[in-house]
Amino acid sequence: MAWLIRDGFDWSGRTSRRRYLLVLGLFAAVLVAALLAGRLGSPLGPATVGLFVLAGLLLYPFTGFMVRRCHDTGHSGAWATAAFVPALGGFLHLFLVLMPPRKRPVRNLGRGAAVLGRAAVLGMVALLLARAVWAPYWAPSGSMKPTLLVGDYFLVTRLSGDPRRGDVLVFRHPVTGVEHIKRLIGLPGDTVALRDGQVLVNGAALPVTENGDFVERYVYQGPSGALPVCVNSDATLGGDCLKHLHIETLPGGKTYRTLDINSNALDDRPELAVPDQHYFFLGDNRDNSLDSRVSAAQGGIGFVPQGDLVGKARIILFSAAGRRLTGVLHWRSGRFFKVIE
Repeated sequence: MAWLIRDGFDWSGRTSRRRYLLVLGLFAAVLVAALLAGRLGSPLGPATVGLFVLAGLLLYPFTGFMVRRCHDTGHSGAWATAAFVPALGGFLHLFLVLMPPRKRPVRNLGRGAAVLGRAAVLGMVALLLARAVWAPYWAPSGSMKPTLLVGDYFLVTRLSGDPRRGDVLVFRHPVTGVEHIKRLIGLPGDTVALRDGQVLVNGAALPVTENGDFVERYVYQGPSGALPVCVNSDATLGGDCLKHLHIETLPGGKTYRTLDINSNALDDRPELAVPDQHYFFLGDNRDNSLDSRVSAAQGGIGFVPQGDLVGKARIILFSAAGRRLTGVLHWRSGRFFKVIE
């Protein structure tokens, strides 16, 4: 396989149809496997990470083979840029596979074009390699308001050590495997209880201060088209929806905002001991979150095993208030690149 490296990093020669097909098939297989691993398993799991790293490493020599195959068919290597436009890329690969070689001089890229082309490919390699340590997610529900709103598109990174109390984490449901995002409240060995809506960790009540009201529009939100739950039950479509806004403080001083709507059964939960290698999570929108307060058998989450943790939510990249991300008129520009606390 030495030819793969030698020819892939030299964009000035020619290649054969057979070798181009081998490289095309290898790169496509690795990339498809990486995408499937991220879809069916953990987007930040070892298999997904390894496959995306391999795809990133193969992208540069793969581009080199496209350029060389263009030369082989008597065309400029600049044609290879079409491969990065999905529709055109399919036609280009078909053309390069079917066209016979021609006895024309090699039409190399100009110096400036070659530099730009290599820079673009290296940028895409960097993105693919970065995909091994981060993954984008979409907030489809309001269980983490006001930290995450429906329609927030946020970035999650792999955990570099043990999670800390107060981290906003993505994890797989212990039973269904569906990924959720909540705030970590109880560590292994902790006890957690709720009394009249106030959280107690290891017997000590977390300090809570009132911070006015959280106001949002009473409109259909996200792909599911759900309406928010409001303190003002007479809210009309398009009007203001109010929730009480609180600031909660964890042991150690970390603070974050939570929402309170009304009194319900989840406001009072008996003391629960978090098992070893398990974690207790709560949604910041306390009256609209099925979390560790409810067992998995009853439709909640229960205690989450350490092996089901996926990563930590870091930053909101993009946000749209409408039913779709493409609804330009509903973009929340004030939430772009907002750090998640």
